[in-house]
Amino acid sequence: MLVCFLAVVNRQALAKIFGAGRAQAGKLGRIVEEADPLAMLNQAVDDGVTSIQNAKKGLENYRTLILSVQRQVENGEKENLGLKRGYRLRSKPAIRITRPMNTP
Repeated sequence: MLVCFLAVVNRQALAKIFGAGRAQAGKLGRIVEEADPLAMLNQAVDDGVTSIQNAKKGLENYRTLILSVQRQVENGEKENLGLKRGYRLRSKPAIRITRPMNTP
């Protein structure tokens, strides 16, 4: 009943009451968390292991991408050499053997 009255009459006072309640709940949570330092250490270790595993997966994905691009470059270079050889073969002037003309 008091909450409804404050909501209608003074919203700012209601916001202060709920803000103070949240602060007290946060303080209680920090006290409980700090009560077990071994659990905090284990949580930090678990977070570090998870972070390292995620970094390893990222590096593996990056390596796969690099190898894929490297293969594409090598295939492009091979194709380029083949095209250059074909162009050289086709662009060489043909040597014509002509018979001497009979001149009178």
